[in-house]
Amino acid sequence: MNTRKDAMKRSVAAALFLLPLLWVSAAEPELKNLDFAKGLADWRNAYPETTGAEVADGRLKLTAVKESGTAGAVVQYFKVPANTTLVFSADVDTEADGFAFLNAKLNKAGKETASLESANAKPGKSRLEIEFNTGDSDTAAVACRIRPRGKVGASVVFSGLALKTDSRPKILIAGDSTVENCSPAINRAGWGQMLSNFCTDKVKVVNLAMGGRSTKSFVTEKRWEKLLAQLSPGDVVLIQFGHNDQKKDRPEIYAAAETDYRENLKRFIADVRERKGEVILCTPVMRRIFDGDKVRNTLETYPDVVRRVGTETGVPVIDLNTITKALLEEYGPEKSGELFYVTADNKPDRSHFNRKGAELVAAAVAGEIKSRNLPGAADFK
Repeated sequence: MNTRKDAMKRSVAAALFLLPLLWVSAAEPELKNLDFAKGLADWRNAYPETTGAEVADGRLKLTAVKESGTAGAVVQYFKVPANTTLVFSADVDTEADGFAFLNAKLNKAGKETASLESANAKPGKSRLEIEFNTGDSDTAAVACRIRPRGKVGASVVFSGLALKTDSRPKILIAGDSTVENCSPAINRAGWGQMLSNFCTDKVKVVNLAMGGRSTKSFVTEKRWEKLLAQLSPGDVVLIQFGHNDQKKDRPEIYAAAETDYRENLKRFIADVRERKGEVILCTPVMRRIFDGDKVRNTLETYPDVVRRVGTETGVPVIDLNTITKALLEEYGPEKSGELFYVTADNKPDRSHFNRKGAELVAAAVAGEIKSRNLPGAADFK
């Protein structure tokens, strides 16, 4: 019986976090009590049975008081203007790793349309932020959150909360591990991580690329949805996939070149255009696999599909496949190793660049955009 009651409580709590949008039309059009000067007024602890919430000296302290797979949340709902980029941020102080984060939800007519999470806070003091564009949403929610599972007794302090508009244009990037941001602790990087080195301070680069993803899994994991939630009219979206789409032994990511991969790219283009953004497609970078002094094509027809989709849709294509082929062959089979990651056990990686290699590819992307006057050209040095 107690188990059933607990389950009912969890269901009610979840409903309270997800459904108050049915009455939120009466909310004020801006966030209130960001400094917690009035305690928890205007905020609500959505899961009090698992998350303790207290305020002292303008700081919000959340504590995991019960094991739960549901993330605790102190949340506030508010009306939002259309097509506005907002940045929600907070100072965070915690000793627990992977415990605290920020969350933003967008809603229209009482229905959730997108949910975005910040990075998890690292142990110690840090500042988290999450950026989103309101699009055609009428309400939003922002929350300070914790993950109680396995961390009962852990706590975090949130302070310095802020919600600001950001009118800078953005370059958003979707891709795989050859594009993603990597830890500075290792000499590995995706070219998307290095692109901001070639941009002016008038544009913001938002790299949402993630290792192991394909055009298929980027959608099924709702990563594409999160990109669209940050897209404002006039923003540029760079897209590079292919390395994982070709893995037939992994149905959760496999996307056949001439069918699913092609259609996914076209869907990406249509989605961005619907929101009045600009798209630039990139063919997948080459792997460092040589036959003699020539780089072997291990990417089958995927690069050519990108080229053809670009032609069919009128979307510009940066041919990184051809560019990186020429780069690797210029360096040669041995010297090209200077551009690639080497694992901790001293094994050469054939797919992932080190910082030097990633910066050369990013320079090529920037050079193509600027020299060809592609969308966003004015934002590059």
